[in-house]
Amino acid sequence: MKKLKLLNTISDFTVEELLRFINKYEMTREEYDSHFSNLLDDGILDSKIFNVLSFIELCNLVDFIGNLKESELPITWKFIVEDMNKGILTLDELKEVYLTDKIKAESLLNKAVFINNVIKSFRNEIKKPSTL
Repeated sequence: MKKLKLLNTISDFTVEELLRFINKYEMTREEYDSHFSNLLDDGILDSKIFNVLSFIELCNLVDFIGNLKESELPITWKFIVEDMNKGILTLDELKEVYLTDKIKAESLLNKAVFINNVIKSFRNEIKKPSTL
């Protein structure tokens, strides 16, 4: 019954709403890429999910989502932190803040991403050969 209710809920979503909805579930990057990478095209984000996926694809997606547990952090945040230098921010640090203040956690993540990007840019500049 849970999956039927989930199917009814998801079938009314746009692609963007579905991507926001699944952001609260725990999954690996491989699972995310396998099930949702075909939905990340900007041109279809406003499309209804039924216009993008067949009924069988939607049922398979509902079966996958129905077996997931809720995550402590939004899954996209988790992926961002996993790609980041661990000296800047760890998942445990972000989770600790997120559980008490979601707005502060989002601000912390944005600052950490900025710092990480600056460090990456600096390292890339160092690696460039001198043209003197």
